[in-house]
Amino acid sequence: MTLYKYVVPERIDVLKNSQIRFTQSMGLNDPFDLRPLFDSFLSKDDIIAGWIRAENLEYLIQDALAAYPHLRAGIREHPKAEELATYIGARLGTDKGREEIWQLIEPLWEYTVAPPAAIKAEFQKVFSGAGILSMSEVADDLDMWTAYGGNHRGFVICFNEKHAFFQGRFRRGLFRVDQVKYVDRAPYPSVFKVPEQELFFTKRAEWAYEREWRMIAGISLADQVITGDHEPIHLFNLPSDCVEGLVLGASASEQLVAEVRALIRDDARYRLLSLRRARISGQKAEFEDVVMNGD
Repeated sequence: MTLYKYVVPERIDVLKNSQIRFTQSMGLNDPFDLRPLFDSFLSKDDIIAGWIRAENLEYLIQDALAAYPHLRAGIREHPKAEELATYIGARLGTDKGREEIWQLIEPLWEYTVAPPAAIKAEFQKVFSGAGILSMSEVADDLDMWTAYGGNHRGFVICFNEKHAFFQGRFRRGLFRVDQVKYVDRAPYPSVFKVPEQELFFTKRAEWAYEREWRMIAGISLADQVITGDHEPIHLFNLPSDCVEGLVLGASASEQLVAEVRALIRDDARYRLLSLRRARISGQKAEFEDVVMNGD
């Protein structure tokens, strides 16, 4: 399969320097990207199933009574933890009993079951250490040419998806390319219910037209970091032989056309690249070969 990267004219430097950016979450076009939807770190049901067991009861009760002494009056005066454990253990078999037990220990799990937005935001910063290289399985989408291809003045880089670079075999810190799934769903009851694949490879359904494939990298392993307008730009070395061809935008300037033609003609790394030019036809872009003879 060929994967396509829409870029603005200035990104001719990707080819010249053999480096490409992996973008952090703050630089992505969708503000909800890399922000998994979840209601809690552990749901009430998870806690009841995993923690309210006979062998844990005495420990949990001691903690609850020590941390929240006001609970004593609601249970009975000066209870012994082991007595409560025996009593509560007998009630674990009923829904009503489990709910009563939950009311006893709920304060201990307040921020776990109902984390404030600030705490959830801190958790989501975990993803700031990941960078994403976004590509598409189509090169003829006019909206993407407009949004990512410099309003048709840029170009598309055609990548060989089977190259070791995209299969996680090229170097440490790069993970294989994978297809993005587009969904709209309610938040998961807890973060541990979010499928691993969904943490990095899911976007909202409104972006489905992009038909995205993406590759993940740890930005701390970037080969070069340069200063950007809003955030650091993390660049990774790109093997030139993973590039199959280029497609010039329908409104590409003569300067860009000449620069690309010269690159293919003069740079041994790219002499075998195919070169096409897009032209707008109806609702899609069509392509025609650019003849290199005579350069």
